[in-house]
Amino acid sequence: MPRSAVGMSPGEHRTSAENQNTCPGPGAGDSPESIPKPNICTRIRDKVTLALAERISMRLYSSGVSTSPIDYSMKVLKELVIFSSLILAPLLLRPLLPSEPFTYLLAGATILPAALVIDLILRPLLATYNRKKACERELPFFATYLTMASASGIPATSAFEHLKDLKHLPQFKKEWYRIEKVRRLYALNPFEAILFEGKHHPLDSVKDLYITSISAQREGGEVLSVMRYELLKLFSLLQGRLKTFSDKFSLMTSAEIIAFIMLPMGTITVGVLFSGILGIPILFFACFVFPTIVAVFLSLMIDTYTPKELTEDVDHGALVKFLLPVLPFALLLVRVFGPALPLYYAFGISLVTFTLPAVRHYAPARKRTKEVIATLPSFTRSIAEEVKKGVSPRMAMIKLCEGRSFNASFDRLLHRLASYLKVGCPIAGALSCVEGPWIAKVSLELLDRAEVMGADPKSLDFLSELVANMFLGHKSMESQTRFFVVMSYVNTLLLAFSTSIVVEIVARLFTRVAEAVTIINLPLGMSFISGEQLNLLIVVAYTAVVYNSYLLGLLGGKVSNGGSIVDGLLSSTVCTALSMAGILLFKDLGFIRALTLWGQ
Repeated sequence: MPRSAVGMSPGEHRTSAENQNTCPGPGAGDSPESIPKPNICTRIRDKVTLALAERISMRLYSSGVSTSPIDYSMKVLKELVIFSSLILAPLLLRPLLPSEPFTYLLAGATILPAALVIDLILRPLLATYNRKKACERELPFFATYLTMASASGIPATSAFEHLKDLKHLPQFKKEWYRIEKVRRLYALNPFEAILFEGKHHPLDSVKDLYITSISAQREGGEVLSVMRYELLKLFSLLQGRLKTFSDKFSLMTSAEIIAFIMLPMGTITVGVLFSGILGIPILFFACFVFPTIVAVFLSLMIDTYTPKELTEDVDHGALVKFLLPVLPFALLLVRVFGPALPLYYAFGISLVTFTLPAVRHYAPARKRTKEVIATLPSFTRSIAEEVKKGVSPRMAMIKLCEGRSFNASFDRLLHRLASYLKVGCPIAGALSCVEGPWIAKVSLELLDRAEVMGADPKSLDFLSELVANMFLGHKSMESQTRFFVVMSYVNTLLLAFSTSIVVEIVARLFTRVAEAVTIINLPLGMSFISGEQLNLLIVVAYTAVVYNSYLLGLLGGKVSNGGSIVDGLLSSTVCTALSMAGILLFKDLGFIRALTLWGQ
């Protein structure tokens, strides 16, 4: 790596003491004895800061966090010192404080500083994760762009420089700006800057693509063959990830059964036998809080497992607005109808009432996305065939708009796009004026780049193959995950059935036992549930059935229908209706009690 003008390469850093010693100022020509030496605390601080900065410098660089390693190391050390001091202070005051205030003081002095320290430690990791995911989503299209450029005879370095013109590859546009900053800051040529950035990129597939493309150009190899191989390798990696989908989501189904069915049922059973020890707060945690935490965790797992290349970003702000009135409306229904409408039915009705408008709000956009993605392979193939006849991509789009029909959503997009193309607007300039999924816009933008680069028929073939492979991957993912939403419906009925057994059979049985043995002291701290506690248990348990069924539907629909939480709104409505139907059948119509009597 060439040295910069100041004698430092990327990744080298100075401490404050080194900066003071290398910066000339008043007295710079004095003897060494006249320069004040830093005290021992400053020297220890500088050594620790420098050691920490050297360990985290490349991690910070890879994460893209906009701070220097020295500043970040000093922040971490400062937070650690504050954290230690705040813990030490209550411990020193322990003899002067009663036990209860001391506990609260120690907890308050520990939680907030610990959260700040953890935030500083996790910030680079989260930034690196987000960078990798963004690159992973755009990587097939970026690799196709490089392949199209090589097919048109454009060097890889020139193709990298024109990344700044691609509006719908925002992450790789940022990657080019990083390369450009390194090149200008350290006076490197484009080859060295791209190789340096590739060497320290957190995503291995991007690293391989950078190094392979630049090395092939630098060594005079067959760049087109190399890029085609890299593109095929990316498709193979995508197919390999899709093949493991079913195994990963079968584990998620097991986690759902444990978190949403077995744990609440077990907690209710234990609470019936040990009502004096296991109270309503623990029951509330097991039936509501813990399933919510697991649902969030499983949702993040779905986001991790689902290939980002096959998903579309969705604005969730409207969903929050739709669901905010759910609980107030449920309480209003209980207040209006009184005992005739229990809380769990009111909560379920409220969920369905406010979820259906959200389904109606998101359904047109999600339908449009699916229809456009389904049409893209045939559209790009038609464009490629027209280009082989000598027609430019722009004129080919106008010709297809006038002479061929695809489906309603894609025809609407194509007609609006063609209206701008007919007045001389380039394809890339017209994209900002039309609505469509990201995968369609980036494909059309690559069509525009193909026209700018000369519209070589081979380059259009590469784009057509990319879109076809992405669509096949999308269909493969749907076929593997379609069964997951069915399991959500089955788990909903199983949840209502198991809860009804525990509440209607076990809880009521031990309530009658408790009324009969009030004088007898039970062993092992056992205290059976009373009649008043049973009424509260019924409300909590069946409300949890409705709530957990809604979460099951959200997760099942997210996996099966597109990878977004809004794709699970319809299935969550179905699960909520199934849970209320199950409660009505098993509890109110007496199916569980009839089944028990029939078994006797």
